[in-house]
Amino acid sequence: MEKNNQKKESIIIASLFILIPTIFLVTWYYFFPYELSSSISFFLQIPMFLGLIFLLVGFFIKKNPLGNILKILGWIIFAFYWAAQPSTLYFGEEGDIFNAAVCVIGVYVLFYIAYHEWLSIERNKNVSCLNWIAGASGIAGLIYFVIERT
Repeated sequence: MEKNNQKKESIIIASLFILIPTIFLVTWYYFFPYELSSSISFFLQIPMFLGLIFLLVGFFIKKNPLGNILKILGWIIFAFYWAAQPSTLYFGEEGDIFNAAVCVIGVYVLFYIAYHEWLSIERNKNVSCLNWIAGASGIAGLIYFVIERT
């Protein structure tokens, strides 16, 4: 009976990691139409940088369970930022369907990585490649976006 409940709980959690990015994408499509105002563009930088900082801090405290939680939050918050970008990438680049599609797929990929971080907590395993991805994304993202935004 206990195994059955655990399996149901795992299915529900896995479903949320598919459902939430879909909700993000659909919602942000309506809340952030092209062309974004300068104030919205400015405020969208908050989740972008916050997500990257969480990834970087989680990378550095990898031995602590808080590190995994910070990385999960970092991936989700970073996905929140990217969920608002497909319209901008499509219309801002004159119908660039490829970049818009990569952005949409990227939101699901970020949630997929967050899901695997959650699995590593559940299984009590430290997956070094997940930590490496978080560190590389945090460092590269911060360098890129600081330069791009200045």
